[in-house]
Amino acid sequence: MKRADKIVDLGPGAGSEGGQVVFQGNYQALLHSQNSLTSQYLTKPMKHPWMGRKRRSCKKNTAWLKIEGISSNNLHDLTVEIPLGRLVVICGVSGSGKSTLLRDGIFMAVKEAIGKSHRSSIKGCWKRLSGAEAISSVCFVDQMPIGKNSRSTPITYLGLFDSIRDLFSQTPLARQRGYTKSRFSYNSKEGRCPDCLGNGTIQISMPLLPLFYLPCESCEGKRYNPQTLEILYKGKSIAEVLHMTVAEACHFFSSIEKLRKPFSILCEIGLSYLCLGQPTPTLSGGEAQRIKLAKELIAMEQKRIQKMFEWGAQKEPKILYLLEEPTIGLHLADIEKFLHLCQSLVEYGHTVVIIEHHPDVIAEADYVIELGPGAGEEGGKIIGTGTPEALAEIRHSPTAPFLKEIVDYSNQPLKSVKNQKENS
Repeated sequence: MKRADKIVDLGPGAGSEGGQVVFQGNYQALLHSQNSLTSQYLTKPMKHPWMGRKRRSCKKNTAWLKIEGISSNNLHDLTVEIPLGRLVVICGVSGSGKSTLLRDGIFMAVKEAIGKSHRSSIKGCWKRLSGAEAISSVCFVDQMPIGKNSRSTPITYLGLFDSIRDLFSQTPLARQRGYTKSRFSYNSKEGRCPDCLGNGTIQISMPLLPLFYLPCESCEGKRYNPQTLEILYKGKSIAEVLHMTVAEACHFFSSIEKLRKPFSILCEIGLSYLCLGQPTPTLSGGEAQRIKLAKELIAMEQKRIQKMFEWGAQKEPKILYLLEEPTIGLHLADIEKFLHLCQSLVEYGHTVVIIEHHPDVIAEADYVIELGPGAGEEGGKIIGTGTPEALAEIRHSPTAPFLKEIVDYSNQPLKSVKNQKENS
């Protein structure tokens, strides 16, 4: 950004709250802009550890997950140790083996250990595993699309649309007409628009041109027939609810706990601007990944509430969350929200392991593992472990120069790979 000839900053918010040019000019002018959220984060960058928090200790009495003999792609007989109940970041140059370590090593090993996979399908990726008994389950969150069908939306993926349709079916007019919750599905013949079949758009095909879509003239993109749209919940039709943003839905359903909490979680991870009925194929990789994470968090919250009413409930589950480059395309304000979420998960006793390149995320970790020194065959080795302050002192670390600018690092020596726990 500093080297750009011209910077165009859009905002002031996201979704319907954005779409305006709040600044355009060079970097120095941006720093003095009063209207730009970007300017605020550049002039007053985040401090790490964030909000004066102390880094969690990774000393000898910490529980550790240890995977030995990982061999896959450019990883050859690699041993990695991860402190449990901590925020851990795996960094390194592109191609150094981070994704292979996370997917083929950590995820597969733990998944097999807790009985959710057959070792025969992943034989040879690692030799020994210890410490997995402290983990209840493992959740891998990547950036793969969450739906290829235009009928798939964030609320259908999260399983929230059923609860919303239940509310509409319980209104006096719906009960008088005998409408069940299925009536409010745009896949239902009874409730959907007969012309667009509930898509809200009409596919247009012309010779020598790619397919394109126009809003349905009959329902004006609302997906439903007029009879279904006559049913109102708190003055809103089902189509109007689908056009709400997550932030609007959080307020609208504030009295419905099973909806309010999930929408609150979506707001907390920076997705307040998303439209409830937005087709999932239009989501970015980062948005899809955060929705996947939200699904896991919602499920965890539901289990917690259920256990509150169970006699003799067992201990809270300890989950290992594995995230692959979750901040790609995120603004600094969104990264701050994401870090708050990660820290909250760790405060609940879970372990969060993130592959990340962004310095602010690396600097926030309790423990960092850097792979390198190069890419491909020149990588696949652990070149440093420890706190961000310790990693910033390594001369041959590609990450160190960037960490030095944003952490208050001390002169503590880097823990070697062999005695990383003994010298913690």
